[in-house]
Amino acid sequence: MQKDLQNATEQLSQGLNEMYDKDNSKNLMSLVNKQVDEIHRRGNIIMKMEESIRLQQQNIQSLQEQNKHLEAMIEDMRKERVLMLEEIKHLKAKKITRTRKINTKKKEGDATEAA
Repeated sequence: MQKDLQNATEQLSQGLNEMYDKDNSKNLMSLVNKQVDEIHRRGNIIMKMEESIRLQQQNIQSLQEQNKHLEAMIEDMRKERVLMLEEIKHLKAKKITRTRKINTKKKEGDATEAA
């Protein structure tokens, strides 16, 4: 009888150990699945960030090209301004050769007042 009791206790402890191992493996699998989901989610976030960075780099390149064009336009405008200032100085330096006419005609209203 004592031997039967000993066998029953051993079987019960083995069953408990197996049940404990099964619960641990279920928990472990659940943890692994959660980690896989988290890794997948973070991977998607990284891919979106990489796409965003790529688009930002394209925008920066586009802005740099526009900036170069604007700088060229500004330089052209400066050159034109210098030429215009030189032309204005040249025109101011010229002497006026034509004399101005003095308006000798009287207005109709002035003629009636004098009379």
